[in-house]
Amino acid sequence: MTILMALTRWAHLLALMTVFGSAAFLWLLERRTLAQPPPSRLWLVLAGVAAGSALLQFVLTVAGMSDAVTGVFTSGTAATVLEDTLFGQVFIVRVVLLAALIALIVFRSSALLFVAIVSGAALAAVALTSHAAASGREAYALWRAANDAVHLLCGGFWIGGLAMLLKLAWERTPFLHATVVQFSESAIYVVTFLALAGMINTGFIFAAQRVSWFYVTLLLLKVAAAVGMIVLAFVNRVRIMPALAEGRDADVFARNVRAELLLGAGVVALAAVLGSVSPG
Repeated sequence: MTILMALTRWAHLLALMTVFGSAAFLWLLERRTLAQPPPSRLWLVLAGVAAGSALLQFVLTVAGMSDAVTGVFTSGTAATVLEDTLFGQVFIVRVVLLAALIALIVFRSSALLFVAIVSGAALAAVALTSHAAASGREAYALWRAANDAVHLLCGGFWIGGLAMLLKLAWERTPFLHATVVQFSESAIYVVTFLALAGMINTGFIFAAQRVSWFYVTLLLLKVAAAVGMIVLAFVNRVRIMPALAEGRDADVFARNVRAELLLGAGVVALAAVLGSVSPG
């Protein structure tokens, strides 16, 4: 059950991060007169994955409470969870946001800012029931959730932006260098806030309970993968960007971005496992 929960959480986070980050980055490009067409079909698939995985997470959570998947539909536990628990109430909000996101992509995918806002809200809502939000005094739970939301949104911008850069590199867009410069300038601030929010999250969790070595090991692996992403980003900025300005090394850049994206998917997978097991 825990493995399946981690897989669904990974699919949900990665899908929403990609939609949010790519929409936010495309909106920035549009404001810099570097407009690119939105990947509407990809977004629609990812929004569907996010909606399906959210529903599966709910089923698995309720099944754990009723000791069987059949209990989700026969015991009345689902209604109780929806009405009487924070998880259920947040789930309703998430479903509404995901439905709005799908409708927006179908009818107004060119409204990049709105796609970014709705997908970002759906992603941030995950933080309301995270380990960080639950670790500590209840009076400050919303502040802890807000910090975790910043962590998720910054990670989403990084991953979604990389996905768009890879697409543009494959398409050999004539504005590739200018696009990379825009992403690099934004990513410096995004990664800084990502790291700070992550450290604060870790502090909340470690301060609230005694953490197991298994949890610590997973956390260290996540940090190592994130450092690998930062190293690749540094190489791209220092060595590849000057070559792109001269029209060279687009293939090398695409390869590095692909590797960075794979590491990013690994970071999200580890985050999904961390969010599915008890820190203690």
